[in-house]
Amino acid sequence: MKHGRCLTVLTFVLLCLLTSCSEFPRSADDFYVKSTDGRGILLSKLKGKVVVLNFFTTWCPACQQEIPWFLEVYEKYRNQGLEIIGLSIEQGKENEVISFARSYKMSYPVSIVSPDIISDYGPIEYIPTTFVVNKDGDIVYKHVGGMTPSQLEKVIKPLLGLELD
Repeated sequence: MKHGRCLTVLTFVLLCLLTSCSEFPRSADDFYVKSTDGRGILLSKLKGKVVVLNFFTTWCPACQQEIPWFLEVYEKYRNQGLEIIGLSIEQGKENEVISFARSYKMSYPVSIVSPDIISDYGPIEYIPTTFVVNKDGDIVYKHVGGMTPSQLEKVIKPLLGLELD
């Protein structure tokens, strides 16, 4: 019986670590960034929308793979209250990030973020790392690694008031 209880507790702790269950929900730290096309983005102005914050780099294979999937989900749900913001952690590489965003036809805003923003949402130890912010401005989900459209939809659809398939 003792070993069974230890195994149960260990399993729970591992699940919490893998899913970050103790971290969320929590209020999303507000930030202002300029997108690669010159528009200003203030996170608090997006209250009332479901916001996906995707921390990425241009050289990351998983990031490159998930961007077309994010674009697919963005086009499908943007008129229903979804916003996606691509947040490159590559300071000092504005030209590369702009070129990358153009080559991937990223229709959602893309910005290079400061170390302060990375710290506010971090530690961000692996990329891509994606946060989902609900309409009230609370982070309700964090995913480390690439996300498929179905994984992203499972998180955002209920937040948008839509039924899961």
